[in-house]
Amino acid sequence: MPATLNPRRTVRVTQAGGNVARLLVLTVALVLADTAAAAGTARIAIIPDTQNYDTTIDPGDDAMRVKLLDAMVDDIVAWKPDFALQLGDLTDSTGGLDQGAQGWLDDDPNSKSQPNDAEWKRIRTKLFDRLDAAGIPHLEVVGNHDSGVDFVRWFPAAEFEKRPWFYAMLTRKPAWKDPVQDTTQRAALMPTPIGTICVIGQPFTGQHGLFDTDWMVNQIGCGAGRPTILVQHGGLTAEPLAALRGAPDEKRALVIATVEGHFVCTNCVLMGQNAWPAALLPSAVKVRANWQETSFGGPGGTNHSGLSWWAKWTLDPKAGTSNLMAHNPYLNMSNAPIDAGYRNENGSIPLPFSACKLFSC
Repeated sequence: MPATLNPRRTVRVTQAGGNVARLLVLTVALVLADTAAAAGTARIAIIPDTQNYDTTIDPGDDAMRVKLLDAMVDDIVAWKPDFALQLGDLTDSTGGLDQGAQGWLDDDPNSKSQPNDAEWKRIRTKLFDRLDAAGIPHLEVVGNHDSGVDFVRWFPAAEFEKRPWFYAMLTRKPAWKDPVQDTTQRAALMPTPIGTICVIGQPFTGQHGLFDTDWMVNQIGCGAGRPTILVQHGGLTAEPLAALRGAPDEKRALVIATVEGHFVCTNCVLMGQNAWPAALLPSAVKVRANWQETSFGGPGGTNHSGLSWWAKWTLDPKAGTSNLMAHNPYLNMSNAPIDAGYRNENGSIPLPFSACKLFSC
């Protein structure tokens, strides 16, 4: 196998060869990505909150929701990203009575005779199983709409440990009453043509603080000084930011980006990026993406045609740019119509770090 192996191409070439061959080649690509990555770009699919694709509590045309979800996944698979990041709220009704301040991660609907396994089954089989079949590595995090107990059941720790991109996972006493262990904090090694990227996934921090900031800081770099992306459903709140500010400079310098979903708004930006303030994260890009309520008719609207948005995120170290482009395959557009009440900030911004020092140029 040549030393100039392109990890992206290698992941795709075995799609017809079955899961074993696909995982073997992905493992080889992961090993070579650090040492002999071909110059180019890293292509990352940003998948926003998916709750309205699988909701069992909102009115509307469920067949349309399935159609929109399939369209989004078809589009992602066709783009052939190096890896995909899903930003939480995989489900709509499994994380608490109001999916907000009461249930958090410690609510287990199954323990209250209120199972919503249909939501988990849809998003697992129609999104993540399809990414697996296409050989696309992925990392997903829990949101405030998600039961952490159910997440561990549908995305089990033993399965994650067998992934070629597995790096680390925090296993600890659960924050909930159910005896299943909490393994919602996970880190992965994602191969790209410009080198391996460390990705750290954290649970939702907006309400409960049930996560380990020391573990997060310790995983930065994934043990080898790799550029690192932090993924959290609600973004970096005061507690993780304080932990990062207290981290050694060499650790903070490895954090090249944070990615978040969760927010809802009208007449505002639903997909965009900017550089973090230097006083907080001097070398990082902040990416925000969420189209959960874009029903073109209001939240819970009957046609939901404003869904199926996702974002193509490309890191180009040679050009020194971070490039973000939204796409809606169902509507075949990269930006919303003027009357939709929101917009996407498509385009490029300069990388706030010396890209060629961290990546292959």
